[in-house]
Amino acid sequence: MTASNDVNDSSSCDEPIWTGTPAPKIFSIQVLMDYMGTATATQFAELVGVDRRTVQRWKSTGIDCWKADTLCVNAAGVHPANVYGRLWADSEKFATGA
Repeated sequence: MTASNDVNDSSSCDEPIWTGTPAPKIFSIQVLMDYMGTATATQFAELVGVDRRTVQRWKSTGIDCWKADTLCVNAAGVHPANVYGRLWADSEKFATGA
């Protein structure tokens, strides 16, 4: 038995390329900072109990929906939908596949 390397072999063309869990939606920490009225990374870091460098990293890379949820509830005392609005609703649909 030999392996087929034929370019025209279409048996695998209908298979999905990636079947794993999709990457989480990324949210801007600046939106939460603005919502909370914090002007600097240092102010925000003190409010949420993290190092300023962590906030700087979040500003450059964003935060996933789980971190956004935790920060909104624990630091701002609100549901993330109050902060992110339609973006949050879209992420809920994305996460549930609805």
